[in-house]
Amino acid sequence: MLSVPDLKAFCTDVVATVPGLSSYIMIVGEKHLAKHIAHKRIEEFPVLVALYPSANGTGPNLDNLQYANELDFFVLKKIPDYSARTYKTEEDDYTETQDLTLAVIQFIKDNQGKPAYCKWLGKVNPNSIGIDPEYNYHDCDGWSFSFGLMTS
Repeated sequence: MLSVPDLKAFCTDVVATVPGLSSYIMIVGEKHLAKHIAHKRIEEFPVLVALYPSANGTGPNLDNLQYANELDFFVLKKIPDYSARTYKTEEDDYTETQDLTLAVIQFIKDNQGKPAYCKWLGKVNPNSIGIDPEYNYHDCDGWSFSFGLMTS
C-alpha cells in the first residue's frame, strides 16, 4: 500500500514544482476537507487536495500479496461569491484549475522513472486515470482526478 510519507513527499514536490499551486491538504473525506478548507484564506488557493490512499489486497496467497491502490486528488479554487461571478470569470477559473490539474498529471509522467518515485509512480495504470470538473464543492470549483496503481 502506498505510504502516507510517500504521498506527503509527492504532494510537497508537486506544490514546489507546479507554478500556481499554493499548498496541499491531505484528507480522509468530505467532512475532513470542509474542516481544512474553512480555515484557508482566498490567497491560499488554488490548492492540491490528496485523499489518503485506499487499497484492496490482491493475489493468489499472502506470500504474493499486492495492493490495488486508488489515489484521488482535487485541484480547487475558493470562490468567494458565486452570485457575483461572471460566466467569463467562471471559465477562467476552470481553465486555471484544469491547467494545474494537467500539470500535476504531467509531473507524474515526468517523474515516474526517478528514484524517489519509481517504486510507485511507475506503476500507475494509465487506463485508470479519470478527470472530472467540480462545481461549488465546499465553496470551491476545480477538478478532481484519480488513478489506480499496484504496490507490494
